[in-house]
Amino acid sequence: MTTMDNEDPALPDDLSVLDACMTCLSDDAALLHSKNPEDEVADNMLKAEELMREMADLLAAVLGSFTRDDDLPDNLLPRIHAVLYRT
Repeated sequence: MTTMDNEDPALPDDLSVLDACMTCLSDDAALLHSKNPEDEVADNMLKAEELMREMADLLAAVLGSFTRDDDLPDNLLPRIHAVLYRT
C-alpha cells in the first residue's frame, strides 16, 4: 500500500485485508479527486472499490447460506472465509 502526501497511513486494527484495501482505494481516490475532480484514475479506483464491496457482500451471503464444507465443492467455505476475514 502506498501513501500520498497529507494522507494518514494508519488504519484501524479491526479491518480485514479486504476492508483495508477498499478503504485505501476510496481514500486515495478522494485525494486524487481533491486535486483534479475529473481524474479518470480516481474514478476507476472508486469503481474497483465498489466492485470489491459487491463481491464481498455476495461472498458473505454465500457464506451465511451454507453451514457445512460438503455443501460446496473443494472446501469453498473456508476459502471464502479466508478472503473475507484475512487479517
